[in-house]
Amino acid sequence: MTKVKMFVFIGMFFSITAHAQSISLNFNTLPSTQGWTYSAVQGTYGNFLPSPVTESSVFSVQHGILTQNTIGQGLLGASYSVKNFADFSLPYTINVTARLLATENGDNYGFEFGTHENTYVTAIDFHNGYVSDGYSSTKAYIDTTVFHNYEMDVSTDGSYKLFIDGNFAFSASGINSPYIIPDNLKQIIYFGDATPDGSNAYGQISSYTFSQVSPPYALTVSNANVTFGTVSSNVGGIACGSICSTSFASGTLVTLTAIPVSGNEFIGWGGACRGYGNSCTVTMNVAQTVTANFAVFKIHQPVWKRVIGLREFAIMNPPKLK
Repeated sequence: MTKVKMFVFIGMFFSITAHAQSISLNFNTLPSTQGWTYSAVQGTYGNFLPSPVTESSVFSVQHGILTQNTIGQGLLGASYSVKNFADFSLPYTINVTARLLATENGDNYGFEFGTHENTYVTAIDFHNGYVSDGYSSTKAYIDTTVFHNYEMDVSTDGSYKLFIDGNFAFSASGINSPYIIPDNLKQIIYFGDATPDGSNAYGQISSYTFSQVSPPYALTVSNANVTFGTVSSNVGGIACGSICSTSFASGTLVTLTAIPVSGNEFIGWGGACRGYGNSCTVTMNVAQTVTANFAVFKIHQPVWKRVIGLREFAIMNPPKLK
């Protein structure tokens, strides 16, 4: 049977930086003290209702380990979530160390971690003796009663690879939920008890990290007069002349310096840079193009120049001196 998980979560904070984002929990305190939202639901599958069961009735921390025990609570789920943190247009990795000690009803899964991207659910489920994808169709048999490290590397199309203790376990894809998912359940990362048939569980988690890094962006320098001068970057990669385009990690500050060849002069920047100074700095949060303008330095014929944007205007015939 296809198992699709949904919980009624409330959004919390956590800002997204321009170049990288991550959450690493320590379990010396409950996740709710670290910006995560606790939520418990009851009712029937597809008709979730908020539960009055408190966080402290389900979760506890001791010696850096988070314990969940929902056995006998009559819940459909009790979990933690963060809303609007992940950028699902980019790859991401979830790394969890956990174990499942018991479930209330045989093989039914009792713990999971993953994400909801609108109606798309990507998750790993813990069962007695194996872990699986959300369909429970792809499985890796392992002793789930002892701690293992689980790393889920997710691509932009929702497909992912699961590694257990550093070893490849299986590849799978997420699930398009057949149910209407409310807005407060979309765009979340989450983990915890996940048993929509009412079978509850007893498990522990000792580490959790969500991480995501933006792809690098290209910086291209346009230098039409290479013989008149070169452009270099302070962090390497640009030496134009010869190397006029390279990629930098998102958020990198790149300072470009224009160096005229003897007998020539630098007359200004265009594109992502502006001004007449020999140096300029660009922030690599998108692909950037910079134009460097050089000209022959004329000693005996003064030239009054104005550079506005990418256009250069020169007055070549000043008034004659009497």
